[in-house]
Amino acid sequence: TGDEVVTMTATISLNGVERTKTFEFRVIEDVEVNTIADIKANVEVGDNVLIRALVLGLFQEGTYKGYYAYDGTGFIYMHIGTQMPTVEVGKVYQIAGEYDKYYGMPQVAYPTEETELDMTIEWPTPRTVTIDEIIAYTNIVDPNYFSEYITITGTVTYDGTYYYLEDENGDKVELNDDSDISLLIA
Repeated sequence: TGDEVVTMTATISLNGVERTKTFEFRVIEDVEVNTIADIKANVEVGDNVLIRALVLGLFQEGTYKGYYAYDGTGFIYMHIGTQMPTVEVGKVYQIAGEYDKYYGMPQVAYPTEETELDMTIEWPTPRTVTIDEIIAYTNIVDPNYFSEYITITGTVTYDGTYYYLEDENGDKVELNDDSDISLLIA
């Protein structure tokens, strides 16, 4: 049924003087909180979702912005358009928006709510992968592969045009052209 606007009228009387005031309140519809795992398994593109998740990282470079979130069951990207994210890494938020996929990657597009919560979600442990495994991802259609928290070891190289992460075998992957390379060079 959606949110409802409720009007309340209060009248106060004191020593024969009476004052009346009208207040309007918006009562928010009670919506079920989704887990990220449930969203990926059961929700259709275009469905509205509500998530409580820890913000892991911000994507602030380039035209389109967003952030990555984790709820203990999985990871998902929040696409917010061209505006800078207003959420903070390490804080937990209630996030509402529409479920979408971008080239197979699950995301919540243009969140309509980002309310900070006073709760804790433990920071996840990244899965260690090799550059070879990253290269093999290009042949995998499982959307969970596109939203994992991973760690990769390699050397940042530059060929005059692009930055790469390269391993000791010479295998390399191109770093996103919107990456802030200064964060990757130690």
